[in-house]
Amino acid sequence: MDAQASTLAELVRKQMAKRPPVSERFKALQAQRNRLSQEATER
Repeated sequence: MDAQASTLAELVRKQMAKRPPVSERFKALQAQRNRLSQEATER
């Protein structure tokens, strides 16, 4: 599982290096997900 996760992270890093706009969208998506999870824990 750890090896798979690190491989995935490496893949994402490579994609981010290739296409910055995608990483920006990914960051926005992550922020949205974080906000949603925070709201869920506050409830």
